[in-house]
Amino acid sequence: MEELTTSDYGEDLQVRIFDDGVATPYLFFVQAKHVKRGSKFRSKDGRYISHRKFERHHLESWENFSQPVVLTLWDAERDETYWDIAQSLDWPPTSRKTKKSTVRFPTDNLLDANGLARIRARTIARSQRHERELSGVQVLIGRVRELFDAEIDYDPRAERILITLPNGDGDLTFYGEMAKTLDEVTKRTGLDAATVYLLMMDMTSALIDCAEKYPFPFIRNGSVKLATGAKDVFREAIRDQEIRPGRSVGEGLARFIDTHPDLVGPRADQLDDSDRE
Repeated sequence: MEELTTSDYGEDLQVRIFDDGVATPYLFFVQAKHVKRGSKFRSKDGRYISHRKFERHHLESWENFSQPVVLTLWDAERDETYWDIAQSLDWPPTSRKTKKSTVRFPTDNLLDANGLARIRARTIARSQRHERELSGVQVLIGRVRELFDAEIDYDPRAERILITLPNGDGDLTFYGEMAKTLDEVTKRTGLDAATVYLLMMDMTSALIDCAEKYPFPFIRNGSVKLATGAKDVFREAIRDQEIRPGRSVGEGLARFIDTHPDLVGPRADQLDDSDRE
């Protein structure tokens, strides 16, 4: 358990799960609150106890956490602590855009041995959800192949899905950052996504060939350095993107295509009437 006191990001503790004294890769965060007289904040049926001072921006930011954030409320009157998971509250706050949010804790969510076991189970389940999603994708691909006799090339690293039907027709779909990049380039250049993607592949292949034959210059800390080999070139490119994640790959690619029109044939917006006949 580690207390987080350097900045007010909302989390008070970080807790790692241990099995028989051995650390696991699973951890969760905790934000702790308390009330002096819990009876004032219980629902009429006694099923919930409320706290009205959770920061809304904290609740919203926790939605994107891969680790669960456990909210706890200590009722000093009864000396009982209740809990819930910020990303899957039993009774979510209203959608009104107020600075503070009310969180209602189920009173049967006691922070006892059973409660800790449930938190452990939810922490592991949330950590493994990506593995389940990938497994589900593979099952779905298999079923589509069986039902429609289609070939499916699913490449999560390239963020693309290629479906080839029995008659030879194909459908290429992009998602994630690749889809964003292609969308930006197509809007700026007027080219279709398939053409842009092929250009990217051709440019990557040409870059690899060049990098394997000649030293490749790049700038680091204001000085020109030389990368040797494709591995070094891609390492520098990835490094640059990690340091400056807000830099638009699509914008740079579109600018390169615009300044090298010889890479592609005349675009629809560049044809005159005689070219269209």
